[in-house]
Amino acid sequence: MLLYEQCHKQLNAYCIALTNNRDDASDLMSATIEIAFTKFERLKVEDKFKYFLFGIASRITNNERRKMSTKIFVAAEALLYIKDQQHTAEITADYYYLHKALQKLNTEMRDAIVLFELQGFSIKEIAEIQNTNDNTIKTRLLRGREKLKALLNPETTKENTSLKYGSR
Repeated sequence: MLLYEQCHKQLNAYCIALTNNRDDASDLMSATIEIAFTKFERLKVEDKFKYFLFGIASRITNNERRKMSTKIFVAAEALLYIKDQQHTAEITADYYYLHKALQKLNTEMRDAIVLFELQGFSIKEIAEIQNTNDNTIKTRLLRGREKLKALLNPETTKENTSLKYGSR
């Protein structure tokens, strides 16, 4: 329990980012905690407990997404969990479009961006959570940022493409 208490807030924020819904995030956290405590004996180093939890949450989410063939829509309720409650309507709209664009990325790319940019994990930590190597995470972050930029600024992307390839 002591290990869990230290990373509860981060896990909660991560689950909300993965699900974009308070109820689904709560269900994901419950499932994650249940699995973590039943498989706790597999954890060899206590310092890795946070990565253990995040890895479980990521796998549960990926398994659920594989089971569902329908699109995942961004819940407007996700905007309630933004830390800064003094935001303007313009900033709220920006957050909405960011969440909407994040949902268009593939799961691994979106998880890498959320863990790195929003949760503050290092590339090495994310690689451990996603059970891959550092270079794969760097590639996912680079391509994810490029796709987000294209999704959020389609006019800029078209202008840059036409200038790059000499279109008139």
